[in-house]
Amino acid sequence: MISRLFLILLLLAPVCLRAATDPEARFASANAAYASGDFQVAADTYRALISEGTRDPDVFFNLGNAEFRLDHRGLAALAYERALLLDPTHAESRQNLRFLTRKTGRLVEEPTAFVRFGQRFAENTVVVALSVCAWLFILALAARMFLQPRPGGTRACLYSLAVIGFLGSSVAGTILAAQILHAPPKDRVIVTAEDAKAYTTPALSAKEVISLPPGSVLRVLSSRESWSYVALPGDLRGWVESDAIESLGALDAMKSKNPTNLVGNPPE
Repeated sequence: MISRLFLILLLLAPVCLRAATDPEARFASANAAYASGDFQVAADTYRALISEGTRDPDVFFNLGNAEFRLDHRGLAALAYERALLLDPTHAESRQNLRFLTRKTGRLVEEPTAFVRFGQRFAENTVVVALSVCAWLFILALAARMFLQPRPGGTRACLYSLAVIGFLGSSVAGTILAAQILHAPPKDRVIVTAEDAKAYTTPALSAKEVISLPPGSVLRVLSSRESWSYVALPGDLRGWVESDAIESLGALDAMKSKNPTNLVGNPPE
């Protein structure tokens, strides 16, 4: 009897192990931990999934929510920004970033109204719309020129299709150009420290340029040892400690900024 039970457990072990390591199951367990108030466990699990290669914007969004609950406002902003980097149409992340901006006063360049309009559409969707409209215009124009349709309704229909294709491709092309030209620079960094400051020179004894609220978006111009020379919104420049910022695009080098609760550690 004991040997038979041991054999059953041995056969079930790979199934249990696979369930324990399945990303969807772990994502569900992290969501359950968040729902029960175990925000540290949830954040650790989301970070572990991301460090293992998960690139789902919903995972980053949930990580941002967990970090915010832990009062890590800079890390929350970083997670939301990365969700938008993966999916510019992720409305929930954009909404939470607006909330964080009002709450913390984080420094960020506000996009123009046209750029905000373009951000409502996924780039792939715009490319497909541009292709369809462009081909509609070309085919309708070619049919009008070479097939010599009968006068009347057919000719008017081809003209209408050509105009629709031209206008559609113009609008889609303009939106795509705005998305490309106003794409976030790869050298953007997010202030993850809660009390960061920019200085005139790379030294804590130097004159302070400005306080940097958590979640502020900066652009690195150069680096020197443990300092980074950054461009700030409002045409300001200053030196900030490199440990106080994290690259927005460095998804493959993500790490916890909380030294007492690294990925995988149980909550305290």
